[in-house]
Amino acid sequence: TGNTFIAGVSNNTITYTDFQGDDTVVQAGAVVGGPGAVSAPSFGQNSPPPADLNYITYWDGRFWGTSSTQVGILFFSCRVDGYTSDTTVGVPEECWPAIFTRAIPESDGRITGLRTVGSTLCVLTDNNIYTVTGNQYNNYSLVRVPTKGRGTSHFATCVIPAGDLGTDDTLVHFGNDSRLYFLGGSGDFPVSYPIQNAMSTNVGVAPAGVVTSVVHNSTSGYVVMGLPSTSIQPGEYWYDLERQAWFFVGNGAFGASVSGAFARAE
Repeated sequence: TGNTFIAGVSNNTITYTDFQGDDTVVQAGAVVGGPGAVSAPSFGQNSPPPADLNYITYWDGRFWGTSSTQVGILFFSCRVDGYTSDTTVGVPEECWPAIFTRAIPESDGRITGLRTVGSTLCVLTDNNIYTVTGNQYNNYSLVRVPTKGRGTSHFATCVIPAGDLGTDDTLVHFGNDSRLYFLGGSGDFPVSYPIQNAMSTNVGVAPAGVVTSVVHNSTSGYVVMGLPSTSIQPGEYWYDLERQAWFFVGNGAFGASVSGAFARAE
């Protein structure tokens, strides 16, 4: 600061006096100095996410995900807004500090998926379902939700939008007990009892082999559940949300090949 530099260019003398303060000076933890007094990121603050990041979900102004090699760890990115500044330089969604993680109990095995249900982030595991509480990197925590089914997986879940059942958003999850449940504000309720016998030929059906989705048409809204083996179950089970009844659809096109209706799921 305050140095004078003299250089000769084409026999002319150009004098430049550095009168600006240093851009960044750190004194006792405070950043002071010249224009753009911005501290550099601390070591590891702008680290990338795991290379095998999976089940990527956006919630609370951050990206969240899991790793197939670090099976019990929940990862989340930085956030920068009017209330939070997790990093000083860089794109916050691309910054994943090593301490921005949460671990599930070892007894729950792996994290098997993530779902946002309304304003809630649900963490799916081999044995339980958790929600994330908190609003800052240093106060997020995992809270176990009282559920049935002994765990589930990502594609064995879907979300029924608010209004379809006259309630808030509802999480549909197929459990390790081979039953389908609706998890909402009033609890976790099984809805697949009317079709359990029909599914009995699929011994040991696991969530990893089941796909659920929500479909709407001009008649109603439906939860569609596909089972793992088309050679055993050549079709899908459709649950009518308005009539509360199950149908088996033989070719995947509702109304084209419906082989009978099951009892109401009450």
